[in-house]
Amino acid sequence: MTHISIIVTLEDRARLQSRQIGDELGRHGVVVESEMPELGLIFGRCAPDRLADVAGIEGVAEARPEGRVDLPPVDDDTPQ
Repeated sequence: MTHISIIVTLEDRARLQSRQIGDELGRHGVVVESEMPELGLIFGRCAPDRLADVAGIEGVAEARPEGRVDLPPVDDDTPQ
């Protein structure tokens, strides 16, 4: 099954429990790739049909697919 990259945002009160929540995400089929507990973020991959389950984990404020941002090519006329 194809996996998607996801961003999990933790509730403010759950930031100190990011390791435990990461473990719980793993039990729900998420491959945790990195954590930023000070920002309340966990990055990982999971099957698309697991996203709703992930969002329902205690301490999770939001779980969404990771987006993509494309910048225009660099040139002297376009500020970056």
